[in-house]
Amino acid sequence: MEKVMSAYGDKVRLVYRNYPLPFHPQARPASEAAACANAQGKFWEYHSKLFHGDGLEPEKLKTYADQVGLDRK
Repeated sequence: MEKVMSAYGDKVRLVYRNYPLPFHPQARPASEAAACANAQGKFWEYHSKLFHGDGLEPEKLKTYADQVGLDRK
């Protein structure tokens, strides 16, 4: 996706939508945390942590937030 965005610049737009799976107990909290990261301009950094991290438990979500420099208040 990064290659497409770099190559086409203003000619393309990426729209990302969260669809937390109802059978995944940590999906909604992770989705909500990602929305908070987006509000602070750090969605993609946080998104990367979610997908490359080692879990989605509440303490992990807080750790990821700290790692990307989010204000958790």
